[in-house]
Amino acid sequence: MKEKFIYTGPSWAAQSYDPPSASEYRNPTNLAKEWQIPFFDASSPGTTVLNRITAVQNYHDIKLPIIWVYNEPVSDLQEITGITFEELIQQANWKDTWKKCNQYCLKAINDIGCPVLLIGGHSDIIDCNDYKNITIGHSSWQKWLASQAGLKVDRNIIYVKMDDGGDFSFNLCWGAEIIHRFMHEHPELPLQ
Repeated sequence: MKEKFIYTGPSWAAQSYDPPSASEYRNPTNLAKEWQIPFFDASSPGTTVLNRITAVQNYHDIKLPIIWVYNEPVSDLQEITGITFEELIQQANWKDTWKKCNQYCLKAINDIGCPVLLIGGHSDIIDCNDYKNITIGHSSWQKWLASQAGLKVDRNIIYVKMDDGGDFSFNLCWGAEIIHRFMHEHPELPLQ
């Protein structure tokens, strides 16, 4: 049966969730499988936006629409900006660098030239109004999951109460574990 769309993204796309009877590595499922519509699977765990663009462009029917569960754009940091994770964690303006990576990735997705339905997965989708080939399906799967888990989500902000009585809030969900993993691997580095 002929594919109707290309499905791509990182692990958030490849293994969206496990059915109750599945082990972590056996029989994972994802959104596209649940829709039961023939599709080409270009998703892959541990991948970047630019890597997925290459995978999509290598598919023989590039004119198909794409459903993309968004990757963390800072994964392509060095290729986009020329700076390293070490340099990023020492910047006071790390969010500006993140936004630069995000815009670069959104433009690259848009420039594929076919319709893309983008779902905020590993990272939220922000500042995406100027891309004619991109339609936002949902801007933040992470915020939706937070609300489903009982956290207060109001006006695009997640409010978290800590066990010690403290609290904090944030309005951007992104793949911070990429930076945290780098910091853990390099505890000797000074932080900004």
